[in-house]
Amino acid sequence: MLLLLALAAAPAPGIEIIAYGSFSAAPPSGWQAPAPGQDTLADIVERPLPALLAAGPEIVARPCAVFGLEYRLAAAGGWPPVLRVQVDHPPLTTPDGRQADRESYTVPTGPGVRFVGFAFDEPWEMVPGRWRIAVLDDGRELGAEVFLVTVPPETAGRSCQGIPTARSGRSAIDPV
Repeated sequence: MLLLLALAAAPAPGIEIIAYGSFSAAPPSGWQAPAPGQDTLADIVERPLPALLAAGPEIVARPCAVFGLEYRLAAAGGWPPVLRVQVDHPPLTTPDGRQADRESYTVPTGPGVRFVGFAFDEPWEMVPGRWRIAVLDDGRELGAEVFLVTVPPETAGRSCQGIPTARSGRSAIDPV
């Protein structure tokens, strides 16, 4: 009986990571309070899919810098309606004193390439160290990448002015 139940359970979809690293900047959207179910200090915005600037785990934190991963769901159809993105990072402290070392938010699923990542819009977001972005389905990790963020001294106190550069006609979800 246990074997039949295990066989009857739907397998979790996998993801295929297309690219990861630094991506083109997107225009800042300003602060938005997280929606119910979002556990994040940043806002979540749907935007055009950014262009990959430099592949790999080494990220230089600068105002407007974006990093993350492009992925595609490996299974054809049958996707869950949303996936959870979890960003583990060194402790961040907002100007009002809130602190976090993990953020999570949901993203809709669908066909084609999707993007999840993080944009350094504010000086308090630019924290050096190990950052990890994972895509989860009901707590099961489908894929993840680890990034090593460095912060040059000249970036201290600078915020994002926004320089839009993105591919047209495709969507992505990223926190800003």
